[in-house]
Parts: sequence; C-alpha cells; structure tokens
Amino acid sequence: MRNERIFAWSALFSLSLVALGIGSAMLEGMRARRRREGPPLQFFSPRRTIRRLFTCAVLVALGVMIFLGLHFLDFSPSGIRFLTYWGIIFLLAAWLFLCPIFEMSETRRVYRSRRKYLRDQTIEELPKESAFPPPRPDSRARSRQ
Repeated sequence: MRNERIFAWSALFSLSLVALGIGSAMLEGMRARRRREGPPLQFFSPRRTIRRLFTCAVLVALGVMIFLGLHFLDFSPSGIRFLTYWGIIFLLAAWLFLCPIFEMSETRRVYRSRRKYLRDQTIEELPKESAFPPPRPDSRARSRQ
C-alpha cells in the first residue's frame, strides 16, 4: 500500500512538471509569434525566448528524470552512478532558480535599450531653438528662501 502511494504521488508530481513545461513552451511559442507581428517597441528579445524554451525543456527533463530515478533505475545508493544521476537533477533544479535572475538582467537590458531609443527619437523631434530661455542656475535657490 505504501509503495503504491509513493508511486502515485511521484507520478503526479512528475506529470505536473512535464505538463507545466509543455504548457509553458506552447504559451511562449504563441507569445513569440504575437511579438513578431506586433509593434516594434515591445520588450522582445530572441535570447529571452530561447532561454524560456530551454527552461521549459528543463522542466520536462526534470519530471521524467525524477520519476525514472525513483522507480525504474536500479543502482546502489552509495555508487558513483547514483551521485551522478541525482547531481544532474540537482543542477537542473538549480537552473530553475537561476533562470529568473537571468530573466531580470535581460529585461533590464531590453528596457534600457528601448529607453535610449525613445530618448534619441525625442531629441531628434525637438526643435533646435527653444522659445523659452534656459533657467538661471541660481533661480531655484532664490525661490526656496
């Protein structure tokens, strides 16, 4: 009875990881298609799409590897194959924790490049001579007193 419960719970966990990975990959594919057809100033980066798809593949691989490692692979718990197998699973799981950090840095990079583009476009559209004189440097200090 106990082994059947462990089998059922591990199968449920593994299948949920696989379903999450496949579903995320499908959503990212639809988003990438929409972004290509959308306006050019969206926060789109091909590297971001590739990284997200790789993360989806890692989720699917983790689901399959955890289930196989718990129930079908037969190796001694103290052997080097055991440590190698579960070490690989640990590294894949660590990738899932590092991926949001990479995602934040990519978002920051894309945001800065878009902001620079908008700033340059705005500067080009400004008239060369302003109708108002530039403010005096000491005018702000006098108004506070």
